[in-house]
Amino acid sequence: MKLSLLENKKVDKVDYLTKKQLADILPINDFPSVTTVLKDPKQDAIFRALLKDKNSELSKSVKRGTAAHKAFETGEVKDKLTQAVVDAFAADILPDLDEVYGQEQWVAHPTCYKGKFDLLCVYQGKLTLADYKKTNKRKTHKAMESYYSQLMAYKQAHEYLYPNHPIEQVAIFNIFGKQPEEVDTNVTVLTDDEMDHYLGLFDTKLHEWEMRNSEPAH
Repeated sequence: MKLSLLENKKVDKVDYLTKKQLADILPINDFPSVTTVLKDPKQDAIFRALLKDKNSELSKSVKRGTAAHKAFETGEVKDKLTQAVVDAFAADILPDLDEVYGQEQWVAHPTCYKGKFDLLCVYQGKLTLADYKKTNKRKTHKAMESYYSQLMAYKQAHEYLYPNHPIEQVAIFNIFGKQPEEVDTNVTVLTDDEMDHYLGLFDTKLHEWEMRNSEPAH
Protein backbone atom coordinates (compact mmCIF):
# COMPACT_ATOMS: atom_id res chain seq x y z
CA MET A 1 0.00 0.00 0.00
CA LYS A 2 1.36 3.38 -1.02
CA LEU A 3 1.48 6.13 1.58
CA SER A 4 1.15 9.81 0.85
CA LEU A 5 4.15 11.96 1.71
CA LEU A 6 1.97 13.59 4.42
CA GLU A 7 1.06 10.31 6.11
CA ASN A 8 3.68 10.47 8.86
CA LYS A 9 2.69 14.06 9.69
CA LYS A 10 -0.96 13.30 10.46
CA VAL A 11 -2.18 14.01 13.99
CA ASP A 12 -5.60 13.22 15.42
CA LYS A 13 -6.63 16.63 16.78
CA VAL A 14 -9.97 17.33 15.05
CA ASP A 15 -12.91 14.94 15.26
CA TYR A 16 -14.20 15.55 11.74
CA LEU A 17 -17.84 15.00 10.85
CA THR A 18 -18.68 12.91 7.83
CA LYS A 19 -20.82 14.42 5.10
CA LYS A 20 -23.77 12.41 6.41
CA GLN A 21 -23.21 13.72 9.94
CA LEU A 22 -23.02 17.27 8.60
CA ALA A 23 -26.41 16.74 6.99
CA ASP A 24 -27.84 16.06 10.46
CA ILE A 25 -26.73 19.53 11.56
CA LEU A 26 -27.30 21.63 8.43
CA PRO A 27 -29.47 21.07 5.33
CA ILE A 28 -26.39 20.73 3.16
CA ASN A 29 -28.18 18.84 0.38
CA ASP A 30 -29.80 22.17 -0.48
CA PHE A 31 -26.56 24.16 -0.22
CA PRO A 32 -24.44 25.12 -3.24
CA SER A 33 -20.77 24.22 -3.17
CA VAL A 34 -18.19 26.96 -2.70
CA THR A 35 -16.96 26.43 -6.27
CA THR A 36 -20.52 26.76 -7.61
CA VAL A 37 -20.94 30.06 -5.78
CA LEU A 38 -17.70 31.41 -7.22
CA LYS A 39 -18.35 30.40 -10.84
CA ASP A 40 -18.91 33.13 -13.38
CA PRO A 41 -22.30 32.17 -14.85
CA LYS A 42 -21.38 33.78 -18.19
CA GLN A 43 -18.26 31.63 -18.49
CA ASP A 44 -19.63 28.41 -17.03
CA ALA A 45 -21.12 27.04 -20.27
CA ILE A 46 -17.84 27.66 -22.12
CA PHE A 47 -15.90 26.01 -19.28
CA ARG A 48 -18.13 22.93 -19.34
CA ALA A 49 -17.81 22.56 -23.11
CA LEU A 50 -14.02 22.75 -22.96
CA LEU A 51 -13.96 20.31 -20.06
CA LYS A 52 -15.88 17.73 -22.11
CA ASP A 53 -13.39 18.06 -24.99
CA LYS A 54 -10.59 15.68 -23.98
CA ASN A 55 -8.23 17.40 -26.43
CA SER A 56 -8.73 20.88 -24.98
CA GLU A 57 -5.91 22.36 -22.90
CA LEU A 58 -8.38 22.99 -20.08
CA SER A 59 -9.39 19.33 -19.96
CA LYS A 60 -5.74 18.24 -19.95
CA SER A 61 -4.87 20.75 -17.23
CA VAL A 62 -7.74 19.57 -15.00
CA LYS A 63 -6.61 15.97 -15.51
CA ARG A 64 -3.05 16.87 -14.45
CA GLY A 65 -4.40 18.70 -11.39
CA THR A 66 -6.57 15.73 -10.41
CA ALA A 67 -3.57 13.40 -10.66
CA ALA A 68 -1.55 15.70 -8.40
CA HIS A 69 -4.32 15.87 -5.79
CA LYS A 70 -4.63 12.08 -5.80
CA ALA A 71 -0.89 11.71 -5.35
CA PHE A 72 -0.87 14.06 -2.35
CA GLU A 73 -3.81 12.24 -0.77
CA THR A 74 -2.94 8.61 -1.50
CA GLY A 75 0.67 8.48 -2.68
CA GLU A 76 -0.43 7.07 -6.04
CA VAL A 77 1.78 8.32 -8.89
CA LYS A 78 1.21 7.12 -12.46
CA ASP A 79 3.31 9.43 -14.64
CA LYS A 80 6.54 11.43 -14.70
CA LEU A 81 4.85 14.82 -14.41
CA THR A 82 2.97 13.83 -11.27
CA GLN A 83 6.19 12.43 -9.79
CA ALA A 84 7.93 15.74 -10.52
CA VAL A 85 5.06 17.59 -8.79
CA VAL A 86 5.34 15.36 -5.71
CA ASP A 87 9.13 15.75 -5.66
CA ALA A 88 8.88 19.55 -5.89
CA PHE A 89 6.34 19.63 -3.06
CA ALA A 90 8.58 17.40 -0.93
CA ALA A 91 11.63 19.57 -1.57
CA ASP A 92 10.14 23.08 -1.36
CA ILE A 93 7.03 22.92 0.85
CA LEU A 94 7.16 19.82 3.04
CA PRO A 95 10.14 20.99 5.18
CA ASP A 96 8.00 23.87 6.51
CA LEU A 97 4.98 21.65 7.16
CA ASP A 98 4.85 20.00 10.58
CA GLU A 99 1.42 18.58 11.43
CA VAL A 100 -1.55 17.55 9.29
CA TYR A 101 -4.93 17.87 11.02
CA GLY A 102 -7.15 17.05 8.05
CA GLN A 103 -7.22 16.30 4.32
CA GLU A 104 -10.17 16.38 1.92
CA GLN A 105 -12.76 17.03 4.63
CA TRP A 106 -16.30 18.35 4.13
CA VAL A 107 -17.34 21.58 5.83
CA ALA A 108 -20.46 23.73 5.65
CA HIS A 109 -21.76 27.03 6.99
CA PRO A 110 -25.27 28.17 7.95
CA THR A 111 -25.10 31.04 5.48
CA CYS A 112 -25.85 28.18 3.07
CA TYR A 113 -22.77 26.75 1.39
CA LYS A 114 -20.66 23.60 1.60
CA GLY A 115 -17.35 22.33 0.27
CA LYS A 116 -14.33 20.12 0.74
CA PHE A 117 -10.97 21.65 1.63
CA ASP A 118 -7.58 20.19 0.64
CA LEU A 119 -5.44 20.48 3.75
CA LEU A 120 -5.38 21.78 7.33
CA CYS A 121 -1.85 21.74 8.69
CA VAL A 122 0.75 23.52 10.75
CA TYR A 123 2.78 25.45 8.17
CA GLN A 124 5.71 27.62 9.26
CA GLY A 125 4.49 27.29 12.85
CA LYS A 126 0.88 28.43 12.25
CA LEU A 127 -2.35 26.49 11.84
CA THR A 128 -2.98 26.89 8.13
CA LEU A 129 -5.80 26.05 5.75
CA ALA A 130 -4.19 25.34 2.39
CA ASP A 131 -5.14 24.42 -1.14
CA TYR A 132 -2.96 22.65 -3.69
CA LYS A 133 -3.16 24.27 -7.11
CA LYS A 134 -1.42 22.43 -9.95
CA THR A 135 -1.29 24.81 -12.92
CA ASN A 136 0.47 24.98 -16.26
CA LYS A 137 2.16 28.28 -15.39
CA ARG A 138 2.90 30.14 -12.19
CA LYS A 139 -0.25 31.94 -11.12
CA THR A 140 -0.11 35.67 -10.44
CA HIS A 141 -1.64 37.06 -7.26
CA LYS A 142 -4.58 38.49 -9.19
CA ALA A 143 -5.18 35.25 -11.08
CA MET A 144 -5.61 33.44 -7.75
CA GLU A 145 -8.28 35.74 -6.30
CA SER A 146 -11.05 33.17 -6.67
CA TYR A 147 -8.81 30.63 -4.90
CA TYR A 148 -8.40 33.04 -1.97
CA SER A 149 -12.16 33.55 -1.70
CA GLN A 150 -12.61 29.78 -1.82
CA LEU A 151 -10.14 29.29 1.04
CA MET A 152 -11.77 31.99 3.16
CA ALA A 153 -15.17 30.33 2.74
CA TYR A 154 -13.66 27.04 3.93
CA LYS A 155 -11.96 28.82 6.84
CA GLN A 156 -15.22 30.41 7.97
CA ALA A 157 -17.06 27.09 7.75
CA HIS A 158 -14.29 25.18 9.55
CA GLU A 159 -14.24 27.66 12.42
CA TYR A 160 -18.03 27.49 12.70
CA LEU A 161 -17.94 23.69 13.03
CA TYR A 162 -14.69 23.41 15.02
CA PRO A 163 -14.34 26.63 17.08
CA ASN A 164 -11.60 25.14 19.26
CA HIS A 165 -9.25 25.17 16.27
CA PRO A 166 -8.98 28.79 15.08
CA ILE A 167 -7.12 28.99 11.77
CA GLU A 168 -4.27 31.48 11.80
CA GLN A 169 -3.61 31.77 8.08
CA VAL A 170 -4.55 30.50 4.64
CA ALA A 171 -2.14 29.55 1.89
CA ILE A 172 -2.03 28.48 -1.74
CA PHE A 173 0.56 25.84 -2.61
CA ASN A 174 0.95 26.48 -6.34
CA ILE A 175 2.93 23.76 -8.13
CA PHE A 176 3.27 24.66 -11.78
CA GLY A 177 4.73 23.37 -15.05
CA LYS A 178 3.52 21.33 -18.04
CA GLN A 179 6.63 19.16 -18.37
CA PRO A 180 8.53 17.35 -15.57
CA GLU A 181 11.66 19.47 -16.11
CA GLU A 182 9.60 22.70 -15.82
CA VAL A 183 7.94 21.97 -12.47
CA ASP A 184 8.45 24.56 -9.73
CA THR A 185 6.56 25.85 -6.69
CA ASN A 186 5.24 29.10 -5.26
CA VAL A 187 3.55 29.58 -1.88
CA THR A 188 1.23 32.52 -1.19
CA VAL A 189 0.13 33.24 2.38
CA LEU A 190 -2.54 35.91 2.84
CA THR A 191 -2.20 38.75 5.33
CA ASP A 192 -4.97 39.42 7.87
CA ASP A 193 -6.26 42.33 5.76
CA GLU A 194 -6.29 40.16 2.65
CA MET A 195 -8.19 37.43 4.47
CA ASP A 196 -10.86 39.94 5.51
CA HIS A 197 -11.03 41.27 1.95
CA TYR A 198 -11.47 37.90 0.27
CA LEU A 199 -14.04 36.71 2.80
CA GLY A 200 -15.99 39.85 1.94
CA LEU A 201 -15.73 39.02 -1.76
CA PHE A 202 -17.03 35.52 -1.12
CA ASP A 203 -19.96 36.89 0.89
CA THR A 204 -20.81 39.16 -2.06
CA LYS A 205 -20.66 36.23 -4.49
CA LEU A 206 -22.87 34.14 -2.21
CA HIS A 207 -25.45 36.93 -2.08
CA GLU A 208 -25.35 37.23 -5.89
CA TRP A 209 -25.82 33.47 -6.26
CA GLU A 210 -28.79 33.54 -3.89
CA MET A 211 -30.36 36.44 -5.79
CA ARG A 212 -29.96 34.65 -9.14
CA ASN A 213 -31.40 31.41 -7.83
CA SER A 214 -34.31 32.98 -5.99
CA GLU A 215 -35.63 34.72 -9.10
CA PRO A 216 -38.88 33.15 -10.35
CA ALA A 217 -38.62 31.20 -13.61
CA HIS A 218 -40.29 32.77 -16.63
